[in-house]
Amino acid sequence: MLLPFLRSSLIGNWDLCQNQCILTYAMGLENKAGAAAAIGSCVHRLMELRALASIHEKNDIFSFEYEGWGEITTEWAKDPNLTIDRAYAHQQELDSHVDWKKAPKAKILKSALKAITDYPEYDPINLNIIEIEQYFDLEIKEEWAKYSETVNGKLYEGYLRIKGTIDCIIAHEDNVIECFDYKNGGRKSFATGEIKTPEYLKNDHQLLFYLYALNKLYPGKTFIMTLYFINDGGIFPVIGDEEMLQRAEDMIKSSYQEILAVEVPTVLDKKRGDFRCRYCCEYSKTCLLYTSDAADE
Repeated sequence: MLLPFLRSSLIGNWDLCQNQCILTYAMGLENKAGAAAAIGSCVHRLMELRALASIHEKNDIFSFEYEGWGEITTEWAKDPNLTIDRAYAHQQELDSHVDWKKAPKAKILKSALKAITDYPEYDPINLNIIEIEQYFDLEIKEEWAKYSETVNGKLYEGYLRIKGTIDCIIAHEDNVIECFDYKNGGRKSFATGEIKTPEYLKNDHQLLFYLYALNKLYPGKTFIMTLYFINDGGIFPVIGDEEMLQRAEDMIKSSYQEILAVEVPTVLDKKRGDFRCRYCCEYSKTCLLYTSDAADE
């Protein structure tokens, strides 16, 4: 199997259901997000607009172009009470399949305002933000990461890349860089059901990916990775020490090798009784056609 890149979301999907992961990331099928994800995306957009407004105002710029919306003022962009209507309508266009009765506008606005007021020190207005939506695409030039695979008569060669996007990067004194991510959902792992405690987060795939990327993007710095669970516990910071960085490198290598070693993927629940099969997977009616469980049906 050709696997030229990894994302933390890919590994999380693999832990949940190998077959869903391959259908989505290898075959390019689309597993549409539900109402909860749409709410999270909308809250994220409100916070992103506020952060961008803050960055521009600190540079004495009071309007900016935003993602096809045209020119918007910073005064408008930093106020969720003003941006909610536009953001909500935009998300409805992107996720037209969602039952928006399950994602009311008032609930989204409430979460955004809660994020600002519960921990004002993490309100984008009060942060020294240096990057928003920091994309990374990093090549791993190690022998184990080298691939050479022929697909449909075409040869593909190269090294594994890791990709992702970090919501917000903050610069502190004393050479400290903090990456920061708003989470509108709960702290329970969707794949395993475990609660994401501070100890759990030291081995969280997303934070390990972030640490690996930050170490390449900002060499020589000290790193903090922070998740803000708006509706489930608040701020959870993790300091990225050398041991955690080593775990990140080991996790990337072991995940890559594990996925490559699988000849036929398994499914989360071959009877499709799990709620994540019934309500959260576009492939649940046909998935067994492609798996090791097909022969049992």
